[in-house]
Amino acid sequence: MTQSKQLNAFELKQFVLSILNNYNSEDDLDEFERNCEVLDSQEDTKLITKILLKELVASDVQRACIICSILLRYNNVSLLIDKFWEILKQPGLNLQVKVQLINFIRDNDSNWTYETCEEQLGDSTDILDENTRQMLEHSVSNPELQIDFMDFLSTLSVNDKLALLHSLEDDFSNEGLANILMFLILSDPKSSVSELALKLLSETKSPLAFYALNQLKNIINDNEILRKIKKHVTELKLQGFNEHKTLEYFKNLLSDSAPEKFHVTYPDGHGNIALIFTRITKNNNVRFVSIVANLETGIRDCFGFYEISRFEADKVFERFFKNEKAIELEPGIFVSVLKYLEINNKFDHYEYLCWKTLLGDIEIKNTDIARFVEEKLTESTDLSLVEDVFNSYFCERWY
Repeated sequence: MTQSKQLNAFELKQFVLSILNNYNSEDDLDEFERNCEVLDSQEDTKLITKILLKELVASDVQRACIICSILLRYNNVSLLIDKFWEILKQPGLNLQVKVQLINFIRDNDSNWTYETCEEQLGDSTDILDENTRQMLEHSVSNPELQIDFMDFLSTLSVNDKLALLHSLEDDFSNEGLANILMFLILSDPKSSVSELALKLLSETKSPLAFYALNQLKNIINDNEILRKIKKHVTELKLQGFNEHKTLEYFKNLLSDSAPEKFHVTYPDGHGNIALIFTRITKNNNVRFVSIVANLETGIRDCFGFYEISRFEADKVFERFFKNEKAIELEPGIFVSVLKYLEINNKFDHYEYLCWKTLLGDIEIKNTDIARFVEEKLTESTDLSLVEDVFNSYFCERWY
């Protein structure tokens, strides 16, 4: 079959169905694009749209994602929004597909509101609950989703945060809930919100709970909170949770990517350093994280990209290390340095806490980090060179 051949209605339907049946993962992307080139050459794209919309009604969420991506090739967004509202009103539509279509409309309609959703569909509580469930589930390994949710929480009052936590407690008990609770506590351990989050976290019976509580144990100075944390850690240990199981959990969670580069720059004149690490995904994209810290005061800032191309990552590296010297570290040493920098830190950088999740499958290497900083992050200086500078003519009037 050549790209220019025009398919009749029966052939076209069979060809579309073959794409939907055979495309299962990102590994098939090249083949998917080749098949779409056949569709691109068809004159009757309205028939393609009609076939896809009919299939969408009976699809599962994975199939719905593929259908939406093909529909976008041949239709403007406003038309799809209208069509999706019509489909959403049909009985028996898969709940996860409903969420998929609602998210598409929300992302592409500037006039979107939840009130509009209520007007169109009536009581949409089930959709909103499923949307939240999916967000919590997917956010476990995706720092960008974690940060989006934390940004949202930061806009709420204390009472609204407490109400939301109680609502989540009633509806969710999975890893996603433990994930959000973890960041709430680590970002502001002494707040009333964190007090409730700590209670809920200890009840989730999750490896993430054990992970979070152990981190809290190392950075909390308040004796009353520390006593509660140690009590919860002991309870989880009695239930079989330990560091090894947590490490195995993260290895499974992050198995779609592998640790790659770990670098730290030399300190500037104020003790500031930059730490960068990357992970490489199975389709050769890069997860890139940069952390700015001070050797005395700890973590100062953090940003990252969950998935960028190798070319983009190389460009960021090139710009970041321009005129800078950097040390390449073993992953275990890198994590140890971060732990050293977290000590006595206020820990109000939830962006850092979210991105740090991508290091959860790396076993910390026990070493004397204070000595490492002294020996490896400090360049020796030839004092004779300093004397030459001070004896130069432009220093004659210096105090």
